[in-house]
Amino acid sequence: MQNSLFVSNVVISEDEYAFKSSFTISNSSGKTMSLCLSDLDIPGKPEEIKKFFDFQVSAAEIRKTIIDQVIEHSSLKSRDVQGLEYMEKDNKS
Repeated sequence: MQNSLFVSNVVISEDEYAFKSSFTISNSSGKTMSLCLSDLDIPGKPEEIKKFFDFQVSAAEIRKTIIDQVIEHSSLKSRDVQGLEYMEKDNKS
């Protein structure tokens, strides 16, 4: 994708099985925009992103790229392992 699109600062939260994701998108020129994943379902939002970053690909391709990158970030292991350590100690006793 021209003017490469980067997703960073991904925060995924859950409230009674309702998952939400907020993140920042940026390009190689340093422009940034903060979004929630649900924003991509707002009619015209992918087109707004396309215009803001001056991307030359379709709005659908931009939406897909963002979703793919958010999914990739969500699969990274958590840095908070307190729960895992707690369960390991609990199972040893």
